[in-house]
Amino acid sequence: VLLDISGSMSGEDLANCSIAVLVLVLRVRSEEVAIALFESNTHVMKTFEDPQSLDHVADQVLELQAQGGTCVDAALTWAADQFDSVAAPLSVLFLLSDFCFFERNEELDPHLERLAALKVQLLAASHSYAEKKVIAHFLERMPRGDHVHITDLNTLPELINATLNEFADR
Repeated sequence: VLLDISGSMSGEDLANCSIAVLVLVLRVRSEEVAIALFESNTHVMKTFEDPQSLDHVADQVLELQAQGGTCVDAALTWAADQFDSVAAPLSVLFLLSDFCFFERNEELDPHLERLAALKVQLLAASHSYAEKKVIAHFLERMPRGDHVHITDLNTLPELINATLNEFADR
């Protein structure tokens, strides 16, 4: 999981994305999830190898506050390193953001191509506003992916479960 906590994600947008992360965390075992936050910097909450309780992670997610700019390149490098360190039958990068990154698409391409080479599937999730051209570029570079638009928190658990089940069936 990569969660954008930049200033543009403040308020309801960060709350919706945090709830999406909680829905996912409640569905997996500790060794099945790695989580980092990004803004101008990348902040690792949990690696795949970190045995910490997901309840503790959930508590941390509920306390998040938006800050900084939106630099995703280091977070994508961290994610690729995480996926490269484990063998899994299904690898999904759950990227929650408005996709308004400081970096140009061309600067991010090596990261996206590395993730695609690792057979990582992208689940791009956005909230009220999202940069659709950037999402389309990410999905072009990582063709085993999908985009979900978070509009209604009541249907969020069902949406995430359905999308992850679809990935598992591929």
